Amino acid sequence: MVLSTHLHWDHAGGFTRLSPGGQVEVTFPKARHYVQRREWDFALDSDPRSRAAYLADDFVPVADAGLVEFVDGDAEILPGVELRLTGGHTPGNQVVIFRSGELAAAMTGDLIGTTPHLRRAWNSGGDLDVVRALQEKGRLLDEAAAHRWLLVLGHESEQAAGYVSPEGEWTPEPGLRA
Repeated sequence: MVLSTHLHWDHAGGFTRLSPGGQVEVTFPKARHYVQRREWDFALDSDPRSRAAYLADDFVPVADAGLVEFVDGDAEILPGVELRLTGGHTPGNQVVIFRSGELAAAMTGDLIGTTPHLRRAWNSGGDLDVVRALQEKGRLLDEAAAHRWLLVLGHESEQAAGYVSPEGEWTPEPGLRA
């Protein structure tokens, strides 16, 4: 199973690789790749500003191999593995949440890319729908603080995973770095 928050080259670039002969091939040819349908559609027909962030060679070969599972909205794809449609950063942006009992870890992708983005009013310059991104980020931060979820930030290199308190304080998970 391959999970990604969205299809920008820096998140989906590992779906494929170049073979020794220089041909594009699927990196994990036995894995199902879960993608929001609206993200897929937008990646194939995006606006001029967004177009450069999507490289068809990163994801189209996966579909050609019959390995894409399209999701429409929130979904539990396996027990304890949830995809939550957030939109905001891209139309089909999703957060990946892993649950085990009361414990949970959320891959935030670009919804909360780095520790400065933990501030509720800060967003990424690449967000296409800023208001929705901020709303969904607030919802995720509230849940993470209330239930002590581990957050894995999509672009953080120094404090890649940690916990947020109800007051918004970040506590890095010792030993976890990008």
